[in-house]
Amino acid sequence: MQDATQGQLQEEDQRIKLQDATQGQLQEEDQRIKLQDVTQK
Repeated sequence: MQDATQGQLQEEDQRIKLQDATQGQLQEEDQRIKLQDVTQK
């Protein structure tokens, strides 16, 4: 039972890390777009 729980926790951990990474990439993309807008004006 403990092993199963451990496995689930690790999966959850991976999912959270993945979300964080995606969030970071989205924010970087957002920054790049804002920078382009400023450069064009």
